[in-house]
Amino acid sequence: MKAAVRELEEELGVRVQSPDSLRRLHSYIWRTPIETEHIETYRLVCNGPFSLNSAEIEEGRFWTQDELRRSVGTGVFTPNLEHELTLLGPFLK
Repeated sequence: MKAAVRELEEELGVRVQSPDSLRRLHSYIWRTPIETEHIETYRLVCNGPFSLNSAEIEEGRFWTQDELRRSVGTGVFTPNLEHELTLLGPFLK
């Protein structure tokens, strides 16, 4: 959870007031021929402000749930994000 709090501030400029506001959803190991990552996914409701770190993030935007659903399988997302969206299905009403 410490890493999630740190990365939220570093990448999005979001200061988490209380670690209790983060809700852990799931974790898994993601393997590709290039790397292996331990993925931890959390939920946080935040109204901003947001400040994207250009050294960490090339582009950022908000997506509606319908846009996410329609974009799966079109090549817009990385394979890891496509997998993550299948896991988040229950949370995307």
